[in-house]
Amino acid sequence: MKIANPTQYSSLANAVEQVIDTTNTTIKRRNNQGKGDSETKK
Repeated sequence: MKIANPTQYSSLANAVEQVIDTTNTTIKRRNNQGKGDSETKK
């Protein structure tokens, strides 16, 4: 995603980028925690 006017919305762009990064990190962590346990969770 690109912000149309990055100088005007730089703080918003930085905040959005941080939220996306945090969300992706959380999802990856949750996915890695579940690996190897799929048979026991059935």
